[in-house]
Amino acid sequence: MESNISKELIEQCRNADRRAQAAIFKSYYSDFMKICMRYSSDKQSAEAILNDSFFKIFTKIDTYSGLGSFEGWMRKIVVNTCLSFIKQNKNANKITVVQADSDIASTNMIFDYNNAFSNLGIQELLVHIQSLPKMSRAVFNLNVFEGYTHKEIADSLGISEGTSHWHLNFARQFLKSKIKIANHE
Repeated sequence: MESNISKELIEQCRNADRRAQAAIFKSYYSDFMKICMRYSSDKQSAEAILNDSFFKIFTKIDTYSGLGSFEGWMRKIVVNTCLSFIKQNKNANKITVVQADSDIASTNMIFDYNNAFSNLGIQELLVHIQSLPKMSRAVFNLNVFEGYTHKEIADSLGISEGTSHWHLNFARQFLKSKIKIANHE
């Protein structure tokens, strides 16, 4: 997709050219909407986050130095906008983290991604991800889809690394149980 974005198109966006902005919006709408859907609980919230993201992309385009991928730069803005949305709505859908005993904490919680994807449609999996509590959904997305470490997640969300681990394990177990139910196991 990066080949669609030329330096000339970026420069036109810097000059607030609406046609150039529309071209970038059309090129990345679908990919970035998927990211927003993973972090939000419904399509309306995802669309609001996406609109916020594109607003930030176009108003902060002067901060793009030209080094590295423009798509990567935009993607980072989209993810950070998703995280801001989660932080603003932190108390909604909040779950309490209870100190796990050593038996539960030491349990190896492996999520079989290949099996999950082969037996479950992407849309159905997205619905299950969206049904996670906000913080668990954010930690899961940051770790699994964005490749963040628990330290990076903790710093981004203002939580401890231990809480990040807990949310990831909770999300994996939650999704695992949903997938088992969907697969009639």
